[in-house]
Amino acid sequence: MRIAVLMTCHNRRETTLTCLKNLYDQDLDFDVYLVDDGSTDGTGKAVKQHFPEINVITGNGTLFWNRGMRMAWQHAMAQNISYTHYIWLNDDTLLHDHALSRLLAYSKELQDKHIICAAINDPLLKTFTYGGKDVMSQPVPPNGSLQRVHYMNGNLVLVPKYVVDTIGVLDAHYRHHLGDYDYGLRAAKNNIQVYTTPEYIGSCESNKALKTRGRKPGTTLTERFRFLYSPLGVDPIAQFIYQKRHDGLLIAIKNFTVIHINNLLSNGMRKFYADKIKKESD
Repeated sequence: MRIAVLMTCHNRRETTLTCLKNLYDQDLDFDVYLVDDGSTDGTGKAVKQHFPEINVITGNGTLFWNRGMRMAWQHAMAQNISYTHYIWLNDDTLLHDHALSRLLAYSKELQDKHIICAAINDPLLKTFTYGGKDVMSQPVPPNGSLQRVHYMNGNLVLVPKYVVDTIGVLDAHYRHHLGDYDYGLRAAKNNIQVYTTPEYIGSCESNKALKTRGRKPGTTLTERFRFLYSPLGVDPIAQFIYQKRHDGLLIAIKNFTVIHINNLLSNGMRKFYADKIKKESD
């Protein structure tokens, strides 16, 4: 087996270094490809100082998660190395003991022809934070067995070479989010399933900022739309491409319209319509 661990980071040096130290505590040999996407806090330099064996690729600060991971993946594939497995790892995710060995063992059970999405829990509460979700986007917590899931978060994911040969890498249409969901759904369309692990094998706190992605509170109309179209917002163009591909053109158009109306309305108008809808439904 030859394993490539793919990562991307931006301006959280200590978090990245902690993740890498934790990664190298694993009982496996692997190569790490880390995109330092325009960090100004010395992350890339610190990584090379502490882990000189890591392949650090420099980004320009506009890649964000999906395109950063895609760049790391393409760089790994460009080497004269026949990797059998690629592992996505977020730099805010800490691996439990033998996490990578368990991912590989589960993949072997599936003949290395499917994707394994790790179940991730909160480091303190021990509750589900990231991993697989069902068709209704509800979390699928581990139950002691491999379970098929509909959607997957990209915090810790194992992708065998067979999958890459079949569907390629992450899609460049997406800058930050949706790339992981899209990859899993594209796989399913090619008879490749996504499974979640029987137990939690990593920890990561939930990102509270995701709750304000659709409309940033306390901002002017101009600021709202600037954020909406940023990689950290909904990014309506990427959302439209994703929904057209997986849900159909009509749903894509409907949601594209709703997103913009939601941001055009003032806070008072939104509250008025929300109260009216609630009253009518009671």
